[in-house]
Amino acid sequence: MFDDLSDRSRWLAINVLPHEALIRSKLRGVRVYNLDIEDVIQETYTRMLSVASLESIRHPRQYAIRTAKTIIIDHLRHSRVVSIASAGRSENLSASLKTRLVESR
Repeated sequence: MFDDLSDRSRWLAINVLPHEALIRSKLRGVRVYNLDIEDVIQETYTRMLSVASLESIRHPRQYAIRTAKTIIIDHLRHSRVVSIASAGRSENLSASLKTRLVESR
């Protein structure tokens, strides 16, 4: 039923966009370094439009809120990954990991 982007965009406009204020309010208290709530909202819409079957989303509002929270969790997970190249020599890796863990708390 939702094969082309215009149909999917229409579905999003009808089922999710009316709840954007609620989604934002759920995310308002979240303070994550290097993460903008605007980016989370846009990524939420992108992920929802990328779902194989929109018919499988029974509760679009709850799905959007959960998707936004998942994006934040994904960001936190990725921000904890330390590149070996950026850490430099192997003895600096341990110190770099400890610094990241302290910063994330």
